[in-house]
Amino acid sequence: MSGKPLDQSLQQAFGPQFDASPLAFVPLPVLRPPPKSNKPARLWELDDAYHCPIIGTCIDAGELQRLADKLGFGDGSRQAFTLHVKAVGHCRQRGPVAEGLQKFLDRKYADWLQRCSRLQSADALLQTWKQCLDNGDVAGPLWAAFTHRLSGSALRQVLFSDMHMLSHQVGATQSADKRRLARLETENAQLRHLADGRELRQQQQLGQLRQQIGELERQLVQAQQQWQQAQQQLHRLAQFESGQVYVEMGQQLLLQQEANQQMRCSLHKQQQQLQQQAELQTQLRQSQQREQQLEAERSALERLLLGDTETAEACSNCPQAPRNILYVGGRSAMASHYRQLAARIGIRLIHHDGGQEEALSRLPEMIQGVDAVLCPTDCISHSAYYQLKQHCKRHGTPCLFFRGAGVSSLAAAMERLARGEISVGQPSPAINPASPAATARQD
Repeated sequence: MSGKPLDQSLQQAFGPQFDASPLAFVPLPVLRPPPKSNKPARLWELDDAYHCPIIGTCIDAGELQRLADKLGFGDGSRQAFTLHVKAVGHCRQRGPVAEGLQKFLDRKYADWLQRCSRLQSADALLQTWKQCLDNGDVAGPLWAAFTHRLSGSALRQVLFSDMHMLSHQVGATQSADKRRLARLETENAQLRHLADGRELRQQQQLGQLRQQIGELERQLVQAQQQWQQAQQQLHRLAQFESGQVYVEMGQQLLLQQEANQQMRCSLHKQQQQLQQQAELQTQLRQSQQREQQLEAERSALERLLLGDTETAEACSNCPQAPRNILYVGGRSAMASHYRQLAARIGIRLIHHDGGQEEALSRLPEMIQGVDAVLCPTDCISHSAYYQLKQHCKRHGTPCLFFRGAGVSSLAAAMERLARGEISVGQPSPAINPASPAATARQD
């Protein structure tokens, strides 16, 4: 109430004619002349005394609390009377609170507003109100009648008087209703006590009967099961005596053997198919790897034979590039082509046939005089392969093993060697060990 006295707050909410004393008589409201417009009246256009019955009748306590929180006129109060007084006070003039209450009432009682809008006379509106009053439905009709376009001061005075007398009747009957309710509750408690005692005895008797029925049902089920088992045993015994059981067992055994044989054949075929599929997948992977290798070799060869001459000159003038390379194995008839390919990028290539005509004893001497060694593993003997690997490890000479004895394979191998890829030995200063591909690989 913001520290104001109660009578002052009530007078501000209900009008200056309100008297806060208990025996005060609230005079009839000062009626305003009916609006000149033919539109429905707004909440702030009604007489101040009409706001109290409208807010108190058409908006319940819960709705008023939610509206106070939403529109901000409650000031944190949770008392229904305080919120009622504040809401009535805001209805005296147009503002955000009054407009919010107007929208809420129009939305809540839209059905009654639409129903009463079809009435064409004040008499029809009054008759509708009286019928609703007799039936006890007053909230919606009250709002629709107060704001109706045909509602004047006389009709609104009737509405105000009816609601005023209705509040007195409700207050007068509440005391008698409370006494009657207390007496009925006492009688109801006594009757309930007697009924509970009878119901308890009936429940006990009913429980005993249910137990007896359940026991009899269990015995009946057991007897039926025993009878069915006896019938099955008699039928089975008759089949054994006639020999039919042995015939059926033999037929089932033959069927199971045939099914087992079919399953074995199917399993064998599936295993063969899986094996063939695995072989095809292996061949496919090998083909893909070979295709990738050939593509890399072709690209390397094209870069050397058809590539940029400036790149070749830069590689030949690079002080860190390998100058002397020993090529062990391969095809002797291709030795001149090997040398020509290496010479295009300024590399001196020495060839050893891997023990076909030249002695393997020359390998240690030849290895010591070169910067790196290249060896095609698919075109060299096992003895030469293991001796070359051992000598390169001993002398620390970088050695790269690769597959393919063609010129394109050599071109790809020299690119790998230039990137620092080796199989055995230690990276020499002629090879860049910081390259991401300079991981030693063992063939």
